[in-house]
Amino acid sequence: MAINIKLKMKAFIKINLIVALVFFSSISFAQSKVDFIDDDYTKALEKSKEVQKQLMVMVYADWCPHCTFMKTKVLNDPAVIETLNSNYVCVQINADKPEAKVIMDKFGVLSFPAFLFIDGNERVLYNLVGEINKEDFLVESKKSLVPRLQLPFLKSQFESDTLNGNKCLNYLNGLRRGIDKNKTAEIASKYMSSVKEEQMVSLLNWRILAYAVTDIKSKDLPTLLKYRKEFAQVITEARLQTKLHTVVNLTLKNDVAKLDSANYSKNKEFIRNEMKVNVDSIAFKYDIQLYENLKDWVKYNAVAKKMLSKMIWNEPAKINDIVKNYVRHISSTADLKVASTWMNHSLQLNNNYEANFIQAKLYQKLKNIPEAIKYARVAKKYVVEMKIDTKDIDKLYTQLAIK
Repeated sequence: MAINIKLKMKAFIKINLIVALVFFSSISFAQSKVDFIDDDYTKALEKSKEVQKQLMVMVYADWCPHCTFMKTKVLNDPAVIETLNSNYVCVQINADKPEAKVIMDKFGVLSFPAFLFIDGNERVLYNLVGEINKEDFLVESKKSLVPRLQLPFLKSQFESDTLNGNKCLNYLNGLRRGIDKNKTAEIASKYMSSVKEEQMVSLLNWRILAYAVTDIKSKDLPTLLKYRKEFAQVITEARLQTKLHTVVNLTLKNDVAKLDSANYSKNKEFIRNEMKVNVDSIAFKYDIQLYENLKDWVKYNAVAKKMLSKMIWNEPAKINDIVKNYVRHISSTADLKVASTWMNHSLQLNNNYEANFIQAKLYQKLKNIPEAIKYARVAKKYVVEMKIDTKDIDKLYTQLAIK
């Protein structure tokens, strides 16, 4: 009888262990991924109201590498999964589907991935845009759960007292990662316009001014330039120069993107004469890019001959890229000979297939066939050793009649 009782107890314990294992396995499985609702914002919003949780909307695109990073490196992390499933109802919206446009227009989504943390009244409490590492995503997403860090609260605090620098900075910091980050300059500028001259120079005002000045057309740039020495004493000269260089880079980059050579030249003069920033090191890459895009090879040649040895003399890959354009577009024998000296230096820095191939093409264009053959043979040796496509070097071999 005692034996039967022991057997029954063992069976009972075994069954309970199995049940427990199944139970905990199901919990583990449930937490193995973010519990997303797919492409149904209305359903997700209703569910968030029902369970009284915030709605987290992720807008993504299949072709977006940053979205892929977030899905494979961040949203599959156990800590992130647990945080999202515990605190939010989650919906993912594929931007390429027709119904996504309504959501994107509604909330002003222009880039991916976008993460919107929304309450039952469809107020955006917090939002994030772009690729974010796991640690930062966890910290930032949880801010939507803290009333004093939510965007509506920060906005109301600032608008109730636009003279308060701390309230302004809190609002700016809340916006900086989100879909409305382009509004920070306008908000910062609103505050800066109210600051009295005798109160201008402070660490707090510098932080706000840094938001207000984004390019050389920013209306607060004159303030920054007027008090640059005083601000440098507050934040260090190095930090001030970093800000100025950021402004310059963005300005020239935008001019090049628009192929606006007239404005580009005008802005360079302003940067050099009014901002007192040495623009040469910044402008060289944009000069080269602009004149290449405009196919203005006369100016391209002039810039390269004047600045290449000063700006990129120890960067063989960049030298190679410029000399490729000499092979394709420059006809002056004197200029091509200068380019060959650049290539000799590039080869000293990094003797590889590409450099030898470019030098061979350059000597071919100069009609110095013996030198062209010499470099072509070295290039062919690299191709054979690396076991890569030989099409280009074989074509050059044929042109040079190399056997």
